[in-house]
Amino acid sequence: GNFTGALVNAVTKTGSNEFHGTATFANRTEKLERNADYLRAAPFTQKQEGFWVGGPVIKDRLLFSIAPEWQQQNQPASGPYVGQPAGVTPRAAATAAGVDSLVNILKNQYGFADPGTGGIVKNENPLSNVFARFDLINLPASSRLVARYNYVNGQQDILSRSPTVLSLSNNGYNFRSVTNSYLAQLFSNFNNSTSNEFLVGLTRIRDARITPITAPFVRISRTTNEASNGTGAMTAGTENSSQGNELDQDIFEITDNYTVPVGNHRFTIGTKNEFFKVRNLFAQNSFGNFTFGTLDSLIANRPSSATLGIKLGNG
Repeated sequence: GNFTGALVNAVTKTGSNEFHGTATFANRTEKLERNADYLRAAPFTQKQEGFWVGGPVIKDRLLFSIAPEWQQQNQPASGPYVGQPAGVTPRAAATAAGVDSLVNILKNQYGFADPGTGGIVKNENPLSNVFARFDLINLPASSRLVARYNYVNGQQDILSRSPTVLSLSNNGYNFRSVTNSYLAQLFSNFNNSTSNEFLVGLTRIRDARITPITAPFVRISRTTNEASNGTGAMTAGTENSSQGNELDQDIFEITDNYTVPVGNHRFTIGTKNEFFKVRNLFAQNSFGNFTFGTLDSLIANRPSSATLGIKLGNG
């Protein structure tokens, strides 16, 4: 039925009445890669650090477990760029003079703050994770309370180029996703061999595209390429699909399962309820999207096409 599903059951680590801890570190660079030619002169690095520590807050009563993790990663944006080493092909879709002309026109005539450059771009991919768990044990009715918290802050720079299109360095965007998850579970075992699990949780996800410049998207469709044997295109300004792009999700869950053993069997009756609140902003081309045939057309403010996304009524 065009459906693919999976069930993942993750058992998280708990603390104990003794303090324990571990630490980890990993590092990769382009010098450790067998086929690093495509990286050219730009370095590739990936570092990951993390640790785990667990132990008692109050012995035989309250235990904790915490595990942060960090990543720092960067690599060059794909595609040719202006000023790459001689002999590397394909060449950039524009020349240094063409890029300088575009930058000067956008800054001086149209008020762009910083359109960027045509040189090499380093895309970064930082990540921060924190997982924390607290166990309150030896409660009445043979119960225990587990509280878990998970924080994720992931970012990724998005910019790519091709032999036919050179995007200035500030024409990309940073995709940022931040998640905060809270969960509490109460496990109870009763004298008649029945048991109950009660769960309440809240997950808040905030996704957004962060742009280095707030300006219309501009495309010059014909410019001399760096090899001087043809034409290419240049783009600048705020990437048109990132001129307003956010997704907020709030997910609230409440679940209760009561289990009764009967002979060699167990019967469970319960309820699972999820409530979703979603906000999606997608304002494509809200700053404008303009195509110019040449730099002369840009100077004369004569676009060959123009698109502007606007809000209609109260929709």
